[in-house]
Amino acid sequence: MGRSTRLGSLWVLVGLGACQPDAATQVLVLIRAQPGFDDASQVRVRVEAGDGALAYEGTRSVDPRSPEPLARVPLIPKDGDASRGFRLVAELLNADDQVLARIEANAGYQLDTLSELHLWFDRSCRGVVDCGPGRTCEGGSCVGACFRPMTLGELEASRPECGECQSCSDRVCVAVADDSPCGCPKDRCRGGACTPARPTNTIFGGHLHTCAGSGNDLYCWGSNRVGQLGTGGSSTTSPAKVMGGGWGEGTAAQEHTCVVKIGGTRACWGWNGNAQLGLGVAENQAQRTPIVPTTGDLEWTTLASGWFHTCGLTKTRGLACWGLNQGGASGQAVAVERVLTPTLVDGAEDWSAIAAGGFHSCGLKSDGTLWCWGLNESGELGLGDSADRTTPTQTGCPNGSCLGEWTAIGAGSFHTCAIRADGELWCWGGGLNGQLGVGPLSTEDSAVPLRVEFGQWRTISGGASHSCGLQSDGSLWCWGKNESGQLGLGDTEPRLEPASVLVPGKNEWIRVSAGRDHTCAIRSDRSLWCWGKNENGQLGLGRATPEGDAPITRPARICLPDP
Repeated sequence: MGRSTRLGSLWVLVGLGACQPDAATQVLVLIRAQPGFDDASQVRVRVEAGDGALAYEGTRSVDPRSPEPLARVPLIPKDGDASRGFRLVAELLNADDQVLARIEANAGYQLDTLSELHLWFDRSCRGVVDCGPGRTCEGGSCVGACFRPMTLGELEASRPECGECQSCSDRVCVAVADDSPCGCPKDRCRGGACTPARPTNTIFGGHLHTCAGSGNDLYCWGSNRVGQLGTGGSSTTSPAKVMGGGWGEGTAAQEHTCVVKIGGTRACWGWNGNAQLGLGVAENQAQRTPIVPTTGDLEWTTLASGWFHTCGLTKTRGLACWGLNQGGASGQAVAVERVLTPTLVDGAEDWSAIAAGGFHSCGLKSDGTLWCWGLNESGELGLGDSADRTTPTQTGCPNGSCLGEWTAIGAGSFHTCAIRADGELWCWGGGLNGQLGVGPLSTEDSAVPLRVEFGQWRTISGGASHSCGLQSDGSLWCWGKNESGQLGLGDTEPRLEPASVLVPGKNEWIRVSAGRDHTCAIRSDRSLWCWGKNENGQLGLGRATPEGDAPITRPARICLPDP
């Protein structure tokens, strides 16, 4: 066991690798580094007692590629007084003593409790070494440095509790001065919260690209191999303004994008080899700028897209689909390979919501009933079998009797989830990667709806093999496949049940959209955040993440350019 030193109001075990003492009230600080710090050779740690007195300072050599923590720092308050606090500063240095990254943590103790504080050098914070007093870097931004140690084994990474416009004073988050810079270049602090200069109102993620709306302006980024950005230019890793204006709700798919313009007209662009643009023709060429049908189109309110087909709701509550009709995805009873123009599904005008998966579609009617059609090889229609359906068939019948009062629906590539009026979430279909969110059963496909056991849900979105949803309190949860960090949890481990996605400060979200292997969401302050796979720049960070590099595993702030 290491030698103990008593200074001021704090006991510190001397030696960054010292073993843990048998103390009733203690915080064990574990310090690690994300991939991306291979040039690090030392870690330097400074600990101050609550009154500011230096309690410990030391440096040790490290191997950032080792699975072991860079440092273990056991802390004990004087006389076991749990009301005392501490300030810990850790710096990661290279062989030339250059500081690569810095962490500050202000925290306290719990009486008669052994707690842990897990601190990570964040790759997105490399080079950010001066956030100011009481602040630290998290996700590439400076935030208040208040932390709360947790019970042993409860978590793998501790998160600061303060937001971008707060500092930590005596373990309390306090507002920084108004008009202080925060977030994106022109964002400013107001009352302790960051006010975006470009508030985001819509977000929709595709396979290798993403689009978001601010006011009447639309921006897209990522791959533009077949024109799916609609900018007329090349691929981009930063948001680029789409030509034209007055955009509303939209949808992004594998290789095309469609948006409802102000007033209800529709514009689409991208690849049209399966008539997914709904222009009356299927042609293997890229439409690189938005094109609005000139005659015979319907008036729209919302759109949804699968891999190669698109569906939408009209102002008269009709439902129409077009594009590839594989497995009946476009909802037409007549066997046809492609539907060239928007064609009404079942002729009824009582639809209230629509979602489209890889090769299937599902919709809600105004009476709260749930209907699905299309490919069903993984049970994604929720009908208890694997037979395709070419026209809408009522589903949502987990116990043999069909339930009403469905309020929201989301579809992934081969799975579907829906929410009832009482907030219950049910999922079905392909589940091999945990995207159904029902625990161990998530590792199997299910042709019948399975209930996600906890939470009151209000919206749901499906990616290729992951799902994300918002609960009634505004919290954001994701589950399923995570090899690209698409769950936003700071690692690449899959989750079989919903796990909470956190950013510093107030964690209230209003929208979420799951792309193929990435996710984007809008917070209640209308700031935009994305995470996950970024090989094509689909996160909008201004840079791509080459294959083999560590993915973006936590939400990162996305900045839209000036109008």
